Amino acid sequence: MRAKKMKLSPLPYIRNNKGRTSALIISITMFMVMMYMLDYLIGCMDEPFRQMWEVPFQHQRDLSIGLGFTSEDFDSDEEFLDAAWNTMYEATGKLETIDGVKKVLVYGYQYVTIHSLVGESSVSAYLFGKKEECEYYLEDLNAKLVTGRMPEEPGEIVVDEKVRANQPDDSALMKGMGAKYKIVGTVSSSCYPVFGIAYPGENNVCMLLLTSKDAAHDFKPDIEKLGYECTYYYDLAKAEKNYNDSMGSMNTVRTIFVGVAGSLLLICVVVVMSLHIMDRHNEWCLEHSIGFGTGEIYIMALKELLISIGAAVLLGSVVSWLGVLFMEKAVNNPIGISVRYWRPKAVPLIMVVIGCMLAIIQIPLFHGMKKIQTIDAIE
Repeated sequence: MRAKKMKLSPLPYIRNNKGRTSALIISITMFMVMMYMLDYLIGCMDEPFRQMWEVPFQHQRDLSIGLGFTSEDFDSDEEFLDAAWNTMYEATGKLETIDGVKKVLVYGYQYVTIHSLVGESSVSAYLFGKKEECEYYLEDLNAKLVTGRMPEEPGEIVVDEKVRANQPDDSALMKGMGAKYKIVGTVSSSCYPVFGIAYPGENNVCMLLLTSKDAAHDFKPDIEKLGYECTYYYDLAKAEKNYNDSMGSMNTVRTIFVGVAGSLLLICVVVVMSLHIMDRHNEWCLEHSIGFGTGEIYIMALKELLISIGAAVLLGSVVSWLGVLFMEKAVNNPIGISVRYWRPKAVPLIMVVIGCMLAIIQIPLFHGMKKIQTIDAIE
């Protein structure tokens, strides 16, 4: 009668079988770490491109307007470019009257190449006409100067510290720029900006709208209402399309890779858990022989699994965080790419798979309960 009134506790088995319990915890932990690190590594491949292409257009638009003349109307390219810059500057006052437009900057542009873990892309180098525009752009980016100084003369630029780490050699960094520019400082920001003061007559003259309205607002109709023809207009929608077109195949690879890897890991962990359950058969028979019901034994076994999974989740969280920190210091920082530590897509996926794992393990667990016999029945 006394045995029936006692409650089975999962703790004695855990204390007395540290090796087997540790093997189960470690297998689940490794599953978590591998899934989280896999998502992080994929992020290392595509996140920098998202930061380059999409983040700036949360609060800016690139555009160009019809000038009303061509280079053939002038005796030299220098005269044409000078007239183009002046025409753009004359238009800024009207464009700044549009609701939601804070400032309009005139710029010429070149390109700087950026490498990620896989592949490369480029960011526009914004070359403004005045040093005050550089200061305004820095403030609008919510960036700060970390070394050197801001551009003061034509031909001087500043680069983001991630760009500097990605391209530590000035000659490689400047390879995509059409003229000899000098880096005078580095800035810290959430994207990869490169900007400075243009040499007189810098080509590819455009305008940059710095806005206060939501990122999805289309300013093109407002510009055309003022009588300007928008020959070029680039906003967040186009930036997102550019990203999706360029990275779409990688996202497909990500889904397949995560699915296959997750399935294989899940199978391995379920096998380990099944062996763990099979190993308990004789003990369960003994407990049943002294008066404990299969329901009580099932609850105890389930608690053992839940304790092991809980310990694995805590351990896996710590190890995953340390793994991400190691990758950040050893791999990402040296090449100047920034990737989020927190992986919002990985965590729910891991939790869903662990839930599926716990559900699947009920099959051998229930099967084990049905095979329980008393010692007398076994003999």
